[in-house]
Amino acid sequence: MGITKPDHGEELRLLIAHALESVREIVSITDLDDRFTFVNQAFLNTYGYTRDEVLGQHVSLIASPNNPPGLHSEILAQSRTGGWKGELLNRTKAGREFRIALSTSCIRDGTGKVLGLIGIAEDITLRRQAAEALVARTRQLEAIRVISEEINRELDLRTLLGLIHRRAAELVGAESG
Repeated sequence: MGITKPDHGEELRLLIAHALESVREIVSITDLDDRFTFVNQAFLNTYGYTRDEVLGQHVSLIASPNNPPGLHSEILAQSRTGGWKGELLNRTKAGREFRIALSTSCIRDGTGKVLGLIGIAEDITLRRQAAEALVARTRQLEAIRVISEEINRELDLRTLLGLIHRRAAELVGAESG
């Protein structure tokens, strides 16, 4: 028996599997019935489930009932025809709702046949809170600017009226003297 060359295809599959498992983004793969066939560690950490509790379950397991009606159907339909990208609410095992940014794509074999769907998501709760705080602060600053302009107009008017009053007094004093 001679030394055989390692199976590069198997090495590549293992590398991809380890990469998907290791990334910080929430990664899930579903079959065409929208049932989980793979979730990475970030998914498990985020949602609070074990792998056994998730695999084989429908994606509705993590969907919030507070999403717009028909959103799940829209995501599934667009995912099957190429992909979907947007934001939606999901919920953890404990029931906490949070917003995610989700991007989906088809997984195709070498012939183009769709084997499943992949979703890559990110919890954007902190990003959304920061954006909302920035909007609120911008509104506060705009209100302060408007008030400041009103005060400046009032001060300018008072200064002008004071100047007119002093000048009038000077004129009256000059005429009577």
